[in-house]
Amino acid sequence: MRDLVAAAPGAIARLIRLGARFDRDASGDLDLHLEGGHSARRIVHADGDASGAEVERALWASLCTARAASRTRLLEHTRLVDVLTDAAGRACGVRLLDGTASSPICSPTPSCSPPGHRPVVAGDEQPGGRDR
Repeated sequence: MRDLVAAAPGAIARLIRLGARFDRDASGDLDLHLEGGHSARRIVHADGDASGAEVERALWASLCTARAASRTRLLEHTRLVDVLTDAAGRACGVRLLDGTASSPICSPTPSCSPPGHRPVVAGDEQPGGRDR
């Protein structure tokens, strides 16, 4: 809990840099609230009780902006189920679940793929004619 509380101001600042609009008090500072079980005012809201929607809006807008300027692919209705690592423990790909199957994507090297799966790189066409 201590780590979460300590990291929160930086996370809120990053969200604000991405465009999140949180409620402000009369002086322009974040309007911090005290909620159940808390001993200090540290809860931020957006448009009253729409904080989650505002965080999602800001992250989505940031992703769309980044995507327009890169080769990043957006995979909707897809869940991350595993981060693949190489022998040194570095992330080198992910395993996704689209509701029907789990397959690695963006695995740049064979050493990154789990046994029984071939590396899939951005742009590979998947069975059924759909990019994943």
